[in-house]
Amino acid sequence: MYQRNECVHFEDIDSYGIIHHPRVLYFFERTQTQYLKERGFHVNALPYGMFLRQITIRYKQPLLMHDEFIIQQKTKLISRCHFTLAYDILRHGRKAVHADIDFVTVDLLTRKMIPIPEDLKKCLTEDLF
Repeated sequence: MYQRNECVHFEDIDSYGIIHHPRVLYFFERTQTQYLKERGFHVNALPYGMFLRQITIRYKQPLLMHDEFIIQQKTKLISRCHFTLAYDILRHGRKAVHADIDFVTVDLLTRKMIPIPEDLKKCLTEDLF
């Protein structure tokens, strides 16, 4: 499992004073790219892309301005051409948001789906639950 700390800032909240729902996706994307970067995968230099296939999100508690929280990322599924990452946002030790995000690997030149490259598959397997 990979995790990192974050905080809700003013630009993250909506008119109700809670985190604006699409902002959660930014936190997940930052977590994914940081995870990959720390393991030697610089997404802007890869010959393939990890394209979004499906997102399922469940909001359980509101996140308010200045709330500090932990984002946890785990690999939920690895298939031939796609993989699913599971995310949890924990606020005060309780789950505030859960998401499953499914990605496909795509050759950037042909824009066709390809099998997950072995080095990426190995990396993702380390955090499989």
